[in-house]
Amino acid sequence: MKKKNLLFMVIGGMFFAVGTAYALPETVNVPVSANITAIEVTVTKTGDLEFGTITPSPDEKTVRVNASGAGSGTAGAGAGIAATPEDGSILVSGGRAATIQLQATNAVNVTVLFADALTLSDGTNDLEVTAIRANSNVDGDGVATTSLVKDVPKYVHIGGELTVPGKKASGTYTANLPVTVAFE
Repeated sequence: MKKKNLLFMVIGGMFFAVGTAYALPETVNVPVSANITAIEVTVTKTGDLEFGTITPSPDEKTVRVNASGAGSGTAGAGAGIAATPEDGSILVSGGRAATIQLQATNAVNVTVLFADALTLSDGTNDLEVTAIRANSNVDGDGVATTSLVKDVPKYVHIGGELTVPGKKASGTYTANLPVTVAFE
């Protein structure tokens, strides 16, 4: 009798295993997508960095244009404070900070990059502009960061210091200051 029970158990187990159905693996494709909306930043120069008309003294002097964005001027909002000599020994008329208007299609942080020194020339003679700075969160020489709000213009003002040697030759001294605006 023991042999019969064992044989039944073995045969019963075989029928059970054969009779069980297993599900086959199924594959489903899940769509994946991304919608990218580009942020556009408009950069417009609305005012030049001008040191004004300078009548030099016999000694070397420095004329400063503050990048505060406050004061006199005609171009753009807050066109920059007028140029001022380090003391009253030279005559300066006019002068203002450069003004750059930034506007974005969405909120974004930007970095404004520019040289921290520049050489002006009249074609023969040179003048040095140093300590070029912006009014927005200055990170160091030639770098400023600022946050833009969607569709709200923001103004960055750039000033500097011009060293005028005594008895400098008359002329109009010019140069271009490249300013780059990059996304952070």
